Amino acid sequence: MDGTTEALARRAAGGDRGAFEALVALHGRTLLAVARARSADGAAAEDAFQEGLLRAWTSLGTLDRADRFLPWACSIVANAARDRGRREAVRRAAPLPEVAAPPPPGPPEARREAVLRAVAALEEPLREAVELFYFGGLSYREIARAVGMSVPTVNLRLSAARKRLRAALEDDHGG
Repeated sequence: MDGTTEALARRAAGGDRGAFEALVALHGRTLLAVARARSADGAAAEDAFQEGLLRAWTSLGTLDRADRFLPWACSIVANAARDRGRREAVRRAAPLPEVAAPPPPGPPEARREAVLRAVAALEEPLREAVELFYFGGLSYREIARAVGMSVPTVNLRLSAARKRLRAALEDDHGG
């Protein structure tokens, strides 16, 4: 982790709100990608991201090592997204009234939806790697640092995810 993050994390742990805001500006893209990897949709991800940031701010006293800020914050955001997902699942458990289905999407939109469904169906570690790499724009090294794993593990997860996505999309289109 760079010295800037470590210094800002120390200041934020001491109650410096500006330092925490600087940390969010510096690592917000990564944290949002983590929320997206564990959320059902973009709105849920945004909510989980905000909730995770609030939890991180109020829990800064539990950060033992300032050099571990990013993995610590990623786990808080991931937990916020998981908690939000569980709450949403409980809310959706009640039967909903029937509504007319929207018209089927056109061919490009149908392919996009198929890809998003296939990504959502991946196991969480694979989905997280895909979200951070393709949707978050992070490098293998940045992903490894953000979630506390090695670069070879990131490579293996992305490779496995690609293989499963190819198979899922071929099955979906009869190819």
